Parts: sequence; C-alpha cells; structure tokens
Amino acid sequence: MRAPFLILPLLLAACGEEKDDTETPEGDTDADTDADTDTDADSDADGDTDADTDADADADTDADTDADADTDADTDANLHGRIVHNPCSVPSTVAIWSVLSGEAACDPALDTGGSDWKDTLVASPGVSYSSTFEANLPAGDYGVIGYTGDCWGCAAFTITEGTETDVELSMDYTGGDWAPYLYLYPKKPTAVQVKLPDPSRLRVAEPAYPDDGWRVTAHPDGNLMTAEGPRSSLFYELDLDPTAFQYAEGWCTSGAQAQATIEAAMADLGFLPNEITDFGEFWDPIFPAAARLTVYPQTTSLYALPISPPPEHLLRALFVLEPGCRRVAPPDLRKAPRTGYHAAEWGVVLLRGLDQPPEPLGR
Repeated sequence: MRAPFLILPLLLAACGEEKDDTETPEGDTDADTDADTDTDADSDADGDTDADTDADADADTDADTDADADTDADTDANLHGRIVHNPCSVPSTVAIWSVLSGEAACDPALDTGGSDWKDTLVASPGVSYSSTFEANLPAGDYGVIGYTGDCWGCAAFTITEGTETDVELSMDYTGGDWAPYLYLYPKKPTAVQVKLPDPSRLRVAEPAYPDDGWRVTAHPDGNLMTAEGPRSSLFYELDLDPTAFQYAEGWCTSGAQAQATIEAAMADLGFLPNEITDFGEFWDPIFPAAARLTVYPQTTSLYALPISPPPEHLLRALFVLEPGCRRVAPPDLRKAPRTGYHAAEWGVVLLRGLDQPPEPLGR
C-alpha cells in the first residue's frame, strides 16, 4: 500500500521539471530583449559611424576644396622669376618695386634718376631653395632686387594684362671699400689700437690685421711703428653694403675728370697734401674708365672705426662711384679741424657697372 506514495513525489518532480522548462523561455526572452537592446546600440553605433564617415568625408571635401583654392592661388601668379647667378647664399625674399613714371629700373647707364627709379614696394615674395620666386602683379613696369649683404642684383621687367612673365635675376658681389688709408697724428708718441668693424669682411690688410686689432706706436709726424716695421698709414679693404650709403648728394663728372674732382673735394674737406698725393699715386693706374660718373661723398653715418685712445678730430671720407650721370644735390663739404691729436681716412667704393680693380688690391 505504500507504493502510491512513491509515485507522488515522482509526479511532483516531473511537474517541477516541466515548470523549469516553462521558465527558461522567459529567461531567453529577456536575453533576446538584451540582444535587441544590443542590436539597437549597434544600430546607434552604426549611425554614429555613418555620421563620423559623413563628417570625415565632409572634412576631407573641405580640405580638398581648400587645397584646390591654394592650388588656384598658386596658379594665379603671373610673374615667374629665377635667380640665375649668385655667388652668395640664396636670399630669403626679393623686393619688387614699381617704377616711377619716366624712369627705367636697374639701368646703370641711365642719364637721370639714379636710384630714384623706385616708386612703391609692391611685393616681397619668398625665394625657394631652387632660387625661384613668384608673384601676382597688376600690369606695369617693375624692378626686382635681390640682396644678401654680400651680393646684390636688380632686374627690370614688364607685366602685361592677361599674360605671364618670366624674369631672370643675376646677383653679384656688392661694392667694396677699396684701399682705405688711415692716418694717425698724436701730439706725442702714443700707443694706439685700431679695430675694424667686421674682420670677416676683410679682403686684405697691411700690415696684417691681428684678431685684437692693430697696435701701433703713432708719432706726431704721422709715422707709425707697426709689428712689420715703420709705415705712414694703415691699409685695408672691406666688403660693404652699398644700400647703407647716401645717394642724394654728390656731383656728376666725365670719367676723365672724376679723379681730379675727388682730389679737389679732399682738399675742401681738409685732407693734407701728403694724403691727397697718396690717393693720386694709388688710383692713377687703376681708376675705373667710364664716360660719365656720379660721385657720392660719404662723410657721416659711416661704419664704426674704434680707435683707442680716440683722436680729438677724425676726418673720414669714402667716395662712392656709380656709372652714369644722376640727379643729385651739391654736397656740403665742410673742412675738418686738423689740430691736436687728429686722424684721417679716405677710401673709394665702386658700384656695379664699373670695372673692379684686381682683388685684393694691396699696395
């Protein structure tokens, strides 16, 4: 009679198993719901991805548009220039100037105007490592100038509406201060030190120029006792920047009379007869030949020339020579005092277009 009681627990166990089987689909439903949620999240992620893709595409399109705009800007250049000769370093930029009406740019043989051809600085394009440059300019006449401190060049060109222009710029060494002579006249024998402004630009010096400058014993009659023996003056040559000079005052003269006019100007300034004689003897055999010359005397704002102890009076004159005849005002040549402890220096600077003497000159 106990057997039926054994069946009930079995039936109850069977029912429990069926109940568990019934609950499992509900759990699966929840999992499916989670899966659906994940699917929605994935859909959102896909949406975000699509949005990102669209944004990236738009950004790329904008970048491409900007690049196209840059390309268009580059192709707008109507001047294409190249530096074809340059013994110095490549300039970082060149200067493009418009030309004054009635003048001619970069013409060393110009009869009027001289450096006054420049009107307005219209562009300063950069120069590539391959020595090329470009600009977009309105129609007109221009001159382009390249300058590095050691070399200089100028080229004239014309821009015509609707066309492109090629220009070649040739650069060469700048003018040099040829053969300055420096004289010292102390009131009594004096130890004097003279330093040059930039020894790296020194071409030649007599006597040899030490790192700390010349050290001489100067006498009242002008004799100098140097490390290489007695001399009447110190001699050197420097490479100079021609743009640092004044070109407003001077005089125009025939090439044949130019040296004589300089010697007359030296006398007006207060140079002594022996100093003028030295000038003539030095330049007589090598003075540059030219039909016409403009002489620009430089008596102020010159490069530094430290002399220790400093003289009470220092007369300095550099004569810049340019081929052609320019419009210039008469110079104000004031006689300098030559009393007490005094010193004097003369030199000549030859600009482009003049035959350069042998380098270095020496004496």
